[in-house]
Amino acid sequence: MSTKFEVFLHSRHVGVLSRSDADLSFQYDADVVSEYGVNSPCLSLSLPVSDIPIGGPQVSLYFDKLLPGDIARSKPTIGITGAVQVRPAGEFAEALPESLTLTDQDLAIAIESTVMLRRNGDEWALPGNNLPATHLVKTVRPSDYTGPHLLPSEEWALRVARTAGLRAAEAYIETLAGREALIVTRFDLSPGGEVLHSEDFFQALALDEVDVFEESQAGLPSRLTRLVTIAAPHSIDEEEFKRDLLRAVTFNLLIGNGDAHSKNYSIGTAPGFIDSRGLVFLGGFEAGIHCLKLDRC
Repeated sequence: MSTKFEVFLHSRHVGVLSRSDADLSFQYDADVVSEYGVNSPCLSLSLPVSDIPIGGPQVSLYFDKLLPGDIARSKPTIGITGAVQVRPAGEFAEALPESLTLTDQDLAIAIESTVMLRRNGDEWALPGNNLPATHLVKTVRPSDYTGPHLLPSEEWALRVARTAGLRAAEAYIETLAGREALIVTRFDLSPGGEVLHSEDFFQALALDEVDVFEESQAGLPSRLTRLVTIAAPHSIDEEEFKRDLLRAVTFNLLIGNGDAHSKNYSIGTAPGFIDSRGLVFLGGFEAGIHCLKLDRC
């Protein structure tokens, strides 16, 4: 028996995700195929537009990485922070409150792990209907303590990147509920507050979660080579795309960023990412996000 899910991008229906036993497949809508053309990027570089159903591990790898980790996956309804929505076929989204303001006690619980929240002046809230999260909030739990300067070093890396002329997310250190927290302004929001579509290199290359750090792969091109091969042809300026990626990698090498793996680089595939340069956003550490821009979808 097959279970179907409706897939939306920026509230536009773009296709149907089907599950049969343990297998997933995805079919783009005919109007998407007609508008963007076969092999164009839309949801993901790993799922280029096709006029036939797409199967294989890249489907499950992409949609799995849309989901939050840890305890959030145990909930009956799971929120996705990006521009993609997935709902059971025939079901409409429930009406959500505009946002839910957090008390000090609520906030203390929420920041036990890295979380996306919405800032309303001096108040923090859970994002609601049509009001997305505005910031990533990161604290260090005693269980994963890695030294006294982890959060300040991440803020420093982002600040140095901006000073060096690289486009990096704004970040600052603040005390929340008695704990030191790194606050990172969300990079994938348009000036009007719309969530722009993006994916990390894991999704773009259909990588498995166990391969966070690239190991030696005899006979295979490097991840950066593979990424350039599939992404550069869709960029506004292929040579500038390559130069910006090289600047990002060089910067992370110079500051000694050992956490600059495939999950901490991102590519945008939304119209709002387009500008005269084509490529933006580098974040030095886990909290920051490097974003290379594509020309359409």
